[in-house]
Parts: sequence; C-alpha cells; structure tokens
Amino acid sequence: MELGWTPKLHGLPGTYKLGAWHSSSPGDDLFTNQAGQPLALSGGTPLQHASRHGAYIDFKQQLTGEAKGRGLTLFLRAVRADAATSSTDRQISAGVEYQAPFGRSHDAIGFGLGATHFSDRLVQYQKLYNQTHTDQLTVQGRDERAAELFYSWSPVASIKVRPNLQFVHDPGGTARNRDALVLGVYSSVKF
Repeated sequence: MELGWTPKLHGLPGTYKLGAWHSSSPGDDLFTNQAGQPLALSGGTPLQHASRHGAYIDFKQQLTGEAKGRGLTLFLRAVRADAATSSTDRQISAGVEYQAPFGRSHDAIGFGLGATHFSDRLVQYQKLYNQTHTDQLTVQGRDERAAELFYSWSPVASIKVRPNLQFVHDPGGTARNRDALVLGVYSSVKF
C-alpha cells in the first residue's frame, strides 16, 4: 500500500510517499529455532514466521529554479523491514541533486549520504555463535555508512552515463572490513 502527495512549494514540484508492505510468504527467524532455542546454541531449523512486513518513506522536493527544469532538489528515503527475518532492517538516505548544471538541460550533479543497519537479532546470533564455536562468523554490529558524489551526463535525453565516486565506511556492517573508495559508472539507453 502506498499513499502519495504531489504538492507544489512556491510553484516547484514535490513528491511525498508513505508506504507499507506485508508478504504472506514465510520467513526464517534470524535467532530462534522451531523449539524456541537460540540457533547458535542448539542448531535446528529456524523458527518460521508466517509473514514479513515493512514500511518506507520517499520524499523529494525541488527547492530552486524552474519547475521540472534547472534547480536544486532535496530527497530523503527511509525503509524499515521486519527485524526478525531481515538481515538489514533499516536504511536511510538523504541528498541533493542539481538539474541542468553548466546550462546542460539533461545533465545533473548530486551528493548523497546513506546508512544501512543490520538486524540486532542477526548480531545476537553472530555473537552467540562466536562464543560457542571455533569457526568464527563476522559480526555485523555496526551500521554501514556511505557517501556518493555523481555527475549524470546525457548527450541526448535518451542516453545517460553517470560516473560516481562512493566512500563506504564499515562495509558489510563490520570494522573488520577496510573502508572502501569505489569508482563506478551507471549507464542507460531508453528506446
């Protein structure tokens, strides 16, 4: 289910969405087995949850410039998922995008920040497992944080090439992994 609102703030477009989902497909519990005991101690088959659920927000508002043209747009997105069955139960991102920099109507430049949280039930399982087993699991007890800078180049409206530079702190939610600097490229062609 999704509710949306598309207001104009001083004549500039915005999109505000609130949503939720419910899946009737079963999901494995991350910590408990079917006997109600911790999986890390007793093993067995994970407890089955009859369903999964979550909710999200997605806000986007142009702040300056011309409606749907040159200008600065702010965005905020957040997702919350079922912590008992989802290894990543929360994500949030926010940033800005400037449309038509340097007078190039189809180009955009932007910057964003984001964080991914790993389920506390998953972290509990990993810590308990490591206390009782010689083969150690990587504990994902930290948030993975990222920053991205991009430039989207469009020689024509139907072609987009978007190089980006990302910095990821605690990749995979663990300090065991070194921070990463990633150079990427996204491209698309619309027919």
